[in-house]
Amino acid sequence: MIRYPLSVVFLVLFSVFTQLLFSCQPEKHQLLIGTYTSGESEGIYLCSFDERNEELLFEGLMAKAENPSYLTVSEHGERIFAVNEIREGLVTTFQWDGTQLKQTGTSPVEGDHPCYVDISPDQRYIAVANYTSGNFSVIRPNENGSMEAPVSWQHTGRGVDSMRQKGPHAHCAKWLDENSLLIADLGIDQIIPYRIEQETRIVKVNDGIKMNAGCGPRHIVFHPFGDLVYATCELSNEVAVMELDPEGLKLTTVQYISTLPEDFIGVNTNADLHITPDGKYLYVSNRGHNSIAAFRIMDSGKLEPLGHFSTRGEKPRNFIILPGGKHLLVANQDSNNIVAFRIMKDGSLEFTGSEIAVSSPVCLKSL
Repeated sequence: MIRYPLSVVFLVLFSVFTQLLFSCQPEKHQLLIGTYTSGESEGIYLCSFDERNEELLFEGLMAKAENPSYLTVSEHGERIFAVNEIREGLVTTFQWDGTQLKQTGTSPVEGDHPCYVDISPDQRYIAVANYTSGNFSVIRPNENGSMEAPVSWQHTGRGVDSMRQKGPHAHCAKWLDENSLLIADLGIDQIIPYRIEQETRIVKVNDGIKMNAGCGPRHIVFHPFGDLVYATCELSNEVAVMELDPEGLKLTTVQYISTLPEDFIGVNTNADLHITPDGKYLYVSNRGHNSIAAFRIMDSGKLEPLGHFSTRGEKPRNFIILPGGKHLLVANQDSNNIVAFRIMKDGSLEFTGSEIAVSSPVCLKSL
């Protein structure tokens, strides 16, 4: 990755190119919903969102699966990978034909309770973070829907939180390019870079970044234009802003900022985070405060708070910003609803008036 000043990127790339791109975005989006199946849910569901009318529509059950709590979609939308978040975890692959999901393969992940899956930019590998066992796995899918045997890497150590950090807990596996990825480990307060060599060999590039003790890094996103990495810190309810050296894959922290209002009293853990396609705003979900925290991304890459917006539900886990950057949809796990918001020009959120009921929704992915 090449580093550019964010101000130059905003003025040139966004103004000239992304306006044309966004004008081509479809007005109706189809989204897959990952769930926990301990209650009424049976697996993966489908919904749609009409941007013109700002209307969410529940489309029904697409595939039965056990705890498909996180999904990833291939570049052209034809393949979907879902973790099965269970002891002795699995990842299941599906084929999407535009109307139906057909299961084509299942693979063990050599770990317990997988909670995140990501597909490499060249579509050759998937990476899976296994929370309870504290390891991650890399798997190569085949064209016929089957998968090669996983190759895994085990983390070791513990953190200062006696309840949540008794051991490693890999929580996010995010590809940087076709051969490199970052692993966020909540249990040991580290984000570590790895490379894939000789197609099946995992190599640790360096020891990664040791974050603030007890912060619990959970999810990672990259700025769309600069060498910047943002991570939710689940246990300390912060966002960590880091600069990335693209050559040595070294991370340097430049900011920690709270996702909660100063007067909040209660229990909260933050979860997901996303950046608008224009790179101007970052959002984080707060479970407990039941809000989306909004931030402006400054030219330096640091964050400036914009406010907190109720998710109109309980325990907002995962959310998605639709490709055009005009709407944000939130999955509220405990209140069993998905709620649609419009993203205003100043980065604030407004309820569209549309929501749907879904049992234990915890992941949203656009098709």
